[in-house]
Amino acid sequence: MPASDPDHAKTVAALTAAQRYYLQDLTMDAIAAELGVTHDELVVARRIQRAEIAAIFLAARARTGEEVSRAARAAWRGLYGVELPPLALAE
Repeated sequence: MPASDPDHAKTVAALTAAQRYYLQDLTMDAIAAELGVTHDELVVARRIQRAEIAAIFLAARARTGEEVSRAARAAWRGLYGVELPPLALAE
């Protein structure tokens, strides 16, 4: 299937989306663990459990920015074995 084939482009887009959802699941799960937030499965039968994602988000919002940053750095280090590069919020 050549790269210019529309079916190829759709397949690549679908695989990219699936990979992003998988990575998001890993990241959210790791940050939740670092924050001590318990939750049910984030993906069930290939469907994202939005209520679980929302619960993690709300628990993170209840924490200070420093707590969430610390959790994100620890989660990244645990998942990828490297330090998370410094991030700055746009003002």
